[in-house]
Amino acid sequence: MPVRSLRSSVLKWPDVQTVDRAVRRWAERVGPAQKEALRIGYFGSYARGDWGVGSDLDLAVVVASSERPFERRGEMWDTTELPVSADVLVYTEREWEDLSRRGQFYQTLAQEIVWVYIRGGQALKDSLSVEEGEHVGEVRIKARLTNAVDQALVRRGLLKSEQVRSYEADVLVDTGAVRCVLPPHVVERLGLEIVGQRVAEYADGRLEAVGLTEPFALRVLGREEVEDAMVLGDEVMIGQTVLEKLDLLVDCENQRLVPNPEHPDQPVSKVKQTRR
Repeated sequence: MPVRSLRSSVLKWPDVQTVDRAVRRWAERVGPAQKEALRIGYFGSYARGDWGVGSDLDLAVVVASSERPFERRGEMWDTTELPVSADVLVYTEREWEDLSRRGQFYQTLAQEIVWVYIRGGQALKDSLSVEEGEHVGEVRIKARLTNAVDQALVRRGLLKSEQVRSYEADVLVDTGAVRCVLPPHVVERLGLEIVGQRVAEYADGRLEAVGLTEPFALRVLGREEVEDAMVLGDEVMIGQTVLEKLDLLVDCENQRLVPNPEHPDQPVSKVKQTRR
């Protein structure tokens, strides 16, 4: 389960090694017990290595057959012993084969998935071998954070440009998260006020109110967006909201962030067409 850091009161999230070992133990127990199970694996942020505070686990299970509707099959799999909350997607063997012909989602799955159980081969024992401190598959990028209120004061002639507070950060990209996260020391460096609270849900289901910052500008790969962030943890993280606004994609194979190839020159935001 999450443990408290010695340096702060913020919970530290289970790392990839902890989760990988737990999933393998779980699969070794439940795989043989589920007679229809053919394969068990995990994908998403823990498979890529870009997990962070609040990340959950995405499990994929292939079964020989099932009479249950797709949306209810995961109910048969008890994942409460795992150190983070888990979503279980259960496919029949035929559905899995059909999925392989549907394009992007299967390609992402095939690229990311870590199989931990294969019937006949039983539980796969080759757990991740990672040196202490090594980050497997993490996607990180340099970003510039700037106090957006300072920028507005400069535009109004009320502040000199050299007085604008900014911070260069090595940012962790967590596609399993939604919002941005700033640690307290970065919030202080930027001079951001706490303007409200948001409720963060941890992997164990516990809810906690955390601070919400006033706006700051985030500049990545020449693209800029104004965001707010939850005050949490000990490193800067960006989630899906920023990626969608800046039209950026995660290149898992090369562990980097890239502009959407369909819009290489500038971000394009999708909007619902309105009636005239």
